Order: sequence, then structure tokens, then C-alpha cells
Amino acid sequence: MITDEMRDYRNIVKYKIENMDIMFNNGDVVNIESGMITHLYIEKDFDSLYFPIINVSAVMKDELYDRINKENETVQFRLKIIKNIYDQNNKFLKYELYCNKMFRCFMDKENIIKDNKQLEDKKKTENSESANFRSNNRNFYLFSDEVINCKKILNLSVEDADLTDLIVYLFGECNVDKLLMTKLDNRKRIQNLTIPSGNLIETINYIDDLKGLYSKGTLLFFDIDCAYLIDKNSLCTSWRKNEVRTTHIHIADQKSSDSQLNGQYINKDRKQTHIFAHTDRVQVSNTNIINDQINGNNITMVDAKNNTVTNIKGESTQVGKPNSNMVSIKSSNQYTISSIKTRLSENECICNIAFIGLDINVFTPNKEILITYTDVELNKKYGGNYRISKLTATLKKDSEELVGEVQVLLKKQS
Repeated sequence: MITDEMRDYRNIVKYKIENMDIMFNNGDVVNIESGMITHLYIEKDFDSLYFPIINVSAVMKDELYDRINKENETVQFRLKIIKNIYDQNNKFLKYELYCNKMFRCFMDKENIIKDNKQLEDKKKTENSESANFRSNNRNFYLFSDEVINCKKILNLSVEDADLTDLIVYLFGECNVDKLLMTKLDNRKRIQNLTIPSGNLIETINYIDDLKGLYSKGTLLFFDIDCAYLIDKNSLCTSWRKNEVRTTHIHIADQKSSDSQLNGQYINKDRKQTHIFAHTDRVQVSNTNIINDQINGNNITMVDAKNNTVTNIKGESTQVGKPNSNMVSIKSSNQYTISSIKTRLSENECICNIAFIGLDINVFTPNKEILITYTDVELNKKYGGNYRISKLTATLKKDSEELVGEVQVLLKKQS
């Protein structure tokens, strides 16, 4: 239920790139003023990708962009992003740090060739080697050094080790020191195991496929401020210090006055963050229905080691003869069976919701997410606990700040 306190003491969050320094290998530093930043796009696909996609759009001289192109492999970006927090009447309250980090950038080599040629043509036309070229809006895809650290090749032979200690050791070998990790469901020791050569992600996935880490599946993601290795579960057990652990989404009927609410409210004991949407911003789908007709949700799992077969059947109605997929289990890994059952179940209720004026961090993958509808029938059918699958934030320039929409894909947990 949405209370008067939530309505009256909501906060609206806007973003600002306070500082963007472009740092070259020879020591040169070029500062891009915050007013020149026009767009910030952040995508976090927790189920399909291992790193966030960060796109920054900034107005800069063609000459500077040309230099970034030429020295791309050694150029670094220092990005400081803050959150400006306002009350419901748009009165500024305070600011908080969102990100202060070093990044590198991806460049499109085809555009580099084209842009370099245009620059040379301008220089010839203006007969000046240091001509002041016009400013253009340029896009940069940024990634942190964790992407590079994770590429370190690991080759291990394990005689006897605790599985948790082994996982922590692997992260340490790749210099990933900020890790949020939930307790493993698999508490067995690893003995006489040779792990093929591979990077950090490949090695962890190999161990997970072979032995299993969590009964509901494993989420591995290297976020902006830390790495996650947690179970794909709506109830996590690993948090940052003083972190608000629950995000409560209130979805009002479009005809209700509460449908106009935006922003967020953190209750006084900091146990929950309350955020607001309405039914027109919500799309609910069941991907199992279409998938059952095309690929089939029936799965036959074969354990060659134990010579056993396990059949998993989806709940949706199949038209015609049902399709079935064959999966081989390694080393009697029962966690794989449990994980597949969970994925089929949660795909029966997927919510896509858009929010305005929100802190992106209310949707970290370790949050417990609770959805409540004001409509009794909708709440009975779609209310309950969810986990986040994907987040996209599209923030565009509004005066000196960046404002826009945060969209999330949530999957209901049984």
C-alpha cells in the first residue's frame, strides 16, 4: 500500500557527469566539461552478458576525436558521475557519488578511417596543420580494466580444495578484489580435478557446469563498482555495507491519482526502497508459450556417469507433437537440473517496467524485489517476489543534468 509518507517524501534522482578527463599515454589530459555531455546509456544484461555496456556521448573538436582514434589502445577515460537528489517539488537536497572510475573505450575502425580522411581534407583546404575544426557529437563505448583482467589465462590442477576457496582464489589471480559472493549451495570439496586452460569466466563456467555452484543457477557479473557471483534467486545473502536490501515496486491503476507518482522513497529504518509505476508502464509476458511451439520446453537430461534420465516438462500447452531438447549432465551435476526447472518456471511471468527519476542502484542483482499491484486481481496473479534479469538506463541532457528512463526486465520467482 502506498502511504501518505511515501507520497510526500519521495525523492527524484537526476545524473550529472561532473568530470570526464581523456588521458593520453604521454601525460596529456583533456577535460570535457559537463555541459558538453549530451547522453549516457547504461545496459546491464545480467543473464546474457558479464559486463555492463556504457555509452557516453560528448561534443568535442574533430581534432581531439582524431587523436583518440589514433591512440585508442592507450587512451583512458576518467569518469566521475554523481546523483543529484531532489524532493518531489524539485528542490535540491543533496548529491551522492555514483561512479568515479577509469575506463577504456571501444572504437569503430571503419569510422576511424573515414574520419581521418575528412580531417586531412580539411587541413589541406584550410592550409593549416593546426586548423580549428568544428565540434561534433561523438559516442564512446567504455569498459573497465576488469574486462582485461578477466582475460588472464588460468590452467589449474586441483588435488584437494574447498570449492569456495578455489573460486575466491581464481578471482584473486585475476586481480578482481571487489567481490560480492553468496554462500555456495555445493559444499563438497574438489579433488583430483584438472581444469582446461581458459580465462576467469570460462574457468568458473567450467566448474559450474561440471560440479554446480547454486541450485537455482549462477549469476556472474562484473558491475561498475564490484563483481557478483551469486545465485539466481530473489533472496540474496550478500550486500554492501549499509545497503538497502529490498526494492518494493508499487504499481497503481492508470485511473488512480497514484499513477502520477515518480521517484523513490527509502523508509526510515532503511529496510526498503519504495518505487512507483502504473499499469501503462508495465508489460507482462510468458516466453514459454511461444518457445514451446518453436523450440520446445520439454528437456531430457542424460547423466552418462550414473546412466540415468530425467525428464523436465514445461507448463504451457503444446500444439501438435511436443518438441524436446537433449541435455547431457557432467559428473552427476544435480544443480543443473534444479537450475533449468527454475528458469522454466520464472519465464512464465516476465515483467518489463519503465521508471522515471530513479536511482539505478535500486536494481542491483543482489536486491530482493517485491511487486505489489493496487488492483487486487492483478496483485493476486502477478504480485510477489522477482529477480532482475536486465536493466537499461537512457539518460539525455536536460540543462546541466542527465535525466530519462530506467527500464528493467524482472522474472517472477515461485
